[in-house]
Amino acid sequence: MKKLPIGRTIACVIAGILVVVGVFSLFEAYRIRQEFCRQSETRPLDIAVDFSKIGEYTAPFSQTWRACHGQTINLHVPTNILAGISPSNLLASLDFNWQITDTKGKVVVDDESSGRPLWQDRMNGDSIPLVYFHPFDLGEYRFKCTVNAGAPTLSGVDQRLVCQYQPCGLEMLPAFLGNVIGIGAIVIAGIILLVVTAITKRKQHQIRQPSPRN
Repeated sequence: MKKLPIGRTIACVIAGILVVVGVFSLFEAYRIRQEFCRQSETRPLDIAVDFSKIGEYTAPFSQTWRACHGQTINLHVPTNILAGISPSNLLASLDFNWQITDTKGKVVVDDESSGRPLWQDRMNGDSIPLVYFHPFDLGEYRFKCTVNAGAPTLSGVDQRLVCQYQPCGLEMLPAFLGNVIGIGAIVIAGIILLVVTAITKRKQHQIRQPSPRN
């Protein structure tokens, strides 16, 4: 079997590299999409609380997503409670401090570094966003919340303090670029192989043709 000329051999090698790059890019795009969907549902913190009275709450905090735009700590209450009163009135007298510390006790984020509470009539279903902060390094941390003054209107109401990631959509940009690069690389590889195949067939056809007699 005759070897391909050097030019077509190089073209085939380039096409092979492009196929590998394309498959890898598509796989990474898929992985990023799966990570986005999974982490969007992850709750680094989810504990029962009673913000109607003074108290202190501590719990483990598992940080699993660094690339997210931001994250919030929300107070979840039954939706019927929020149907008759605004979050700002519901939490009017609430005063609390919170912090997240690493395994050495160093504060990585707290109420001072993240800003004051956000609730002011903002809510999403049964969720009242209390604080917003930017993600920090992955790992295991400790959450602590101290209620200095409670909100009496919450007395007897089921409450949970939940941390949620708040993606803005840009987290999916690498997946989009991965799809573009992957599809583009595979298409270019296919075109190169088609051209090489066409040239090879034409050369073989020329070789098979009998030479004209004098």
